[in-house]
Amino acid sequence: MACIYLPFNLRTSYPTASGNQQTTNTKLRPHLQQASNSEQFAAGEAISPTSERNPSLPPTFGFLILISLSLVLESIVGPPRATANGKPRGAATQRPTGTVINGISLPEGAEATVDVSSEKEDDLRAAYDILCHPFRQFIANESPNWIGVDMFPHWVIDIADNFRVPVFCFSVFSAATMVFSEPPECLAGKGLKKVRPSPESLTSPPEWVTFLSSVAFRRGAEANGSYYLYYNGHLGERVPKILNGCKAVAIRSCKEIEGDYLEVLEKIYQRPVIPVGFFPLDQPEQRDYGEEWLKTFNWLDQRKPKSVVFVGFGSTCKLSKDQVHEIASGLELSNLPFLWSLIKSEKASEIANDVDILPPSFRKNAAGRGLVCMGWVPQVEILANPAIGGSMFHAGWGSVIENLRYGHRLIVLPLVFDQILNARLLVDKGLGIQVEQNEDGHLVGMPLPSV
Repeated sequence: MACIYLPFNLRTSYPTASGNQQTTNTKLRPHLQQASNSEQFAAGEAISPTSERNPSLPPTFGFLILISLSLVLESIVGPPRATANGKPRGAATQRPTGTVINGISLPEGAEATVDVSSEKEDDLRAAYDILCHPFRQFIANESPNWIGVDMFPHWVIDIADNFRVPVFCFSVFSAATMVFSEPPECLAGKGLKKVRPSPESLTSPPEWVTFLSSVAFRRGAEANGSYYLYYNGHLGERVPKILNGCKAVAIRSCKEIEGDYLEVLEKIYQRPVIPVGFFPLDQPEQRDYGEEWLKTFNWLDQRKPKSVVFVGFGSTCKLSKDQVHEIASGLELSNLPFLWSLIKSEKASEIANDVDILPPSFRKNAAGRGLVCMGWVPQVEILANPAIGGSMFHAGWGSVIENLRYGHRLIVLPLVFDQILNARLLVDKGLGIQVEQNEDGHLVGMPLPSV
C-alpha cells in the first residue's frame, strides 16, 4: 500500500513567552470544520462513487491521509537503506533492487534529492508522481473526511476534487518563508515575471510585508542560487495548484514568534491559516545505538550542564572543505567542549580517512575537549541532553523547533533557500545570531564577543 492513514491527534502544546503551556487542539479543528461547511462540500454530498458521508469533521476528526514517498521509491529502487543504528528507514513489500518502472531508473537506496545527482532529480520526481495511481484507489476505497498534504503532490488536488474530499495543506516551512515566497499567482507565468523578474528582486522583502523585516536574500550567491532553485523550477507548477486547491493551510508555527507573518499569510492566501504550534517532542527514550554511541552519551553525561556546543547540519546539507576548516577554527578558538556531527562533502568522498577532512592543528589542539562524529547522529537525543547549551546548525525549520524546544542558544549558518530566510527571522526576533558570510557565501571572521 502506497499511502498511510492514521488518526490525527490535534492535541499538542507549546511554551508561550510567559512560560505557560498553550494547547493548540482547538485551533485547527474549528477552522477545518468551517472550511468543510462550504457550499461545495455541503452535508450529504457524495465523497466517493460508492459511499456517502458528511465531510464535516466528526468528534474523532476521522482520518488524515499522509503521502509516503519512500514506499513508492522502494518499489522502484529496492529496499530502504539502514540508519546508523542498523534499523531500516522504512518498511514495505519490496521488489528486487534495480527494477525499472515506466522507464524510471534510480540508484539503489535513493529516497531523496541528497541520494541522487542533479541529473537524476527529474527521475526522482517522476518516481514520486507514480504514487498518484495507488493514492486515487486508496481514496476511492477509504472515503476519508479530509486529505492533508505538503507542497509537493499537486496531483492530489484533482483526485480530491473528483471524490469531493476537502484538502488542507500542512506546511513544514516557517510563515516568514511562505510570506516571502509570494501568493500562489506570483509563482509562475506573468505573475512571476511581474513580481520576481530576476535574482535582484529577491534582495528585499515583498511589498505586502509592511512591518520591519530583514527576511530576504543577499545579493550574489544567495539570491542567484535561490532564484534558479525555486522560482525557475518545477515548484512553480506544484505549489500554486496545492495552495489554490486547498481549503486551509496548517503551519508548524505559533503567534508568539511569527504572529505578524501569519496575519500577512492569511491575507495573501485568502483562506484560513492555522498555526498548530511546535508539536513539542516527548522526552526521547533511551535507545540502543550501539557501543560507540553509548560512549558518546556517557561523555556528554560527564560534562557540566549547558556547557557543550552541538554542531550539526543534518544529512542533506554537506559542508565544503573550506567551511569545515572555518568551523574547526572557530571551535578551536572558543575553548568550549563540543560535539560535532560531520558529513563528508561529495568532493571529499575520495578521502580514505575521515579525520583527513579536519585540519591537523584542530585534531591536535582540540583533543580531549570535544568529539567529532562522522555520519548520522541521533540529534533529538543529543539536544535533549542537559550538557548541551548551544547549537550551531543550518537553520532548517525542523531543527529550529527542536532547539527552541530545549531552550538552546542558536548560532546559524544557512546553506540553502528556506534556511537563509529562517536565519534572518531568528536574528530579527532576537532568537539567534548568524555567522557572517560575504556575497560569495564564504565565511567572514568576526571578533569574539566579551563574556
